[in-house]
Amino acid sequence: MKWYLKVFIGICTFLLLVIVLNIGINLWITFQLPKIINRENDSAYFITYKNIDISLLHTTIKADAIVIIPKAALKDSRNKSGIYAKIGSLQIKDFKVWNLLFNDKLKAKGIIVE
Repeated sequence: MKWYLKVFIGICTFLLLVIVLNIGINLWITFQLPKIINRENDSAYFITYKNIDISLLHTTIKADAIVIIPKAALKDSRNKSGIYAKIGSLQIKDFKVWNLLFNDKLKAKGIIVE
């Protein structure tokens, strides 16, 4: 087998591996991020959202229709104290993929709230 054919096969294999890893990591983050948000949420508020889009290529996360309610209101329907909020969309720009994957922490350069 010629050397240039071996190099071509090696490059194709590497590209295929990168594509498969990108899809796998993207799926893992999509399913693990809600668990991280609710598990690591030590505040007195419960956070839900309707839709979330994660782009590893552009390192952005966008969540739509976010609702924030006090955890005490979930247990006691008469207790209405606390802050209730509805956010149209939240966009996180330039987040660190490594920290999200291995440390369960979300570090970002910018956050846009609409």
